[in-house]
Amino acid sequence: MISIEIYQSTDSSYALSMKLDEIGTIIWEKATRETVGRRIAFIVNDKLVYTPKVNSPIYNGIAPLNRGIYSKEELEQIKLQIENKNNGIYN
Repeated sequence: MISIEIYQSTDSSYALSMKLDEIGTIIWEKATRETVGRRIAFIVNDKLVYTPKVNSPIYNGIAPLNRGIYSKEELEQIKLQIENKNNGIYN
């Protein structure tokens, strides 16, 4: 993973976006390509946090968590868990 950020969407809800490195981008593209029309799971520390429906493959290496289902504080906790799992190291 290259970066992770929390931002405010155009509808004023908060979202989280992860920018993946080259290998992560390839894996994410394959996963989303194979899951079009179905749901894909975001799991953090063995906890299911999000299951968006995949409408099309994602080629740009961005993994969004953005349906307005989490507050800014909850997203900050998820971000912290991801960073801790990744030891805060980005490529």
